[in-house]
Amino acid sequence: MDEPLPSARGRNLGITEPIMTTRSALAAFLLLTTAACGDSSDAVGPTNAAGPQDVNASVTAAGQEDDILDLIDAQAAAWADHDGVAYGATYTEDAELINPVGGILVGRTVIANQHVFLFNPVNGPFRASASSWTVRSIGFLTGATALVKLDVALTGYSFLPPGLNPTEPGVVRTRVTWLAVKTGDTWLIQHQQMTLVAPTP
Repeated sequence: MDEPLPSARGRNLGITEPIMTTRSALAAFLLLTTAACGDSSDAVGPTNAAGPQDVNASVTAAGQEDDILDLIDAQAAAWADHDGVAYGATYTEDAELINPVGGILVGRTVIANQHVFLFNPVNGPFRASASSWTVRSIGFLTGATALVKLDVALTGYSFLPPGLNPTEPGVVRTRVTWLAVKTGDTWLIQHQQMTLVAPTP
């Protein structure tokens, strides 16, 4: 395995890919993509129309992207610690998670319990795993909802659950989309969709 690289925040999680872009770079990226959303395939909503949602997105993106990065950091830290309860705490009480093989988990407790099983230090398939998050985009739909797109790479697993196949030897890659919501002062994941990146023929 290649030498692990430190994360953008200086925390080494034993991964071979950066968890995310730096905050300053991401902030600049968000401002640029908001201004040029008409040319972006990931733009949310009509790309040729201005309206209240577009204005709101430009305002909130500059001020709240750090909160979303905090949420990503919290999930990355929970995975690095193999702490299923802490991982589950990044979701809302009524969250829905669609996993890479199409299974649906509903509710924070169910999601937490599933990851407690996956991280079981005796026989959990992901007990010694590492997972890296790379931010593709963060778009604010309103001041309290955001669409987050991530590329995730899973390595170091002991074995894979049925139906989950590696994208390449030793690596499972997924495209992950979150609908994150702000409750009080806290951002949490309300919906997560994971799409497995199939092996290259």
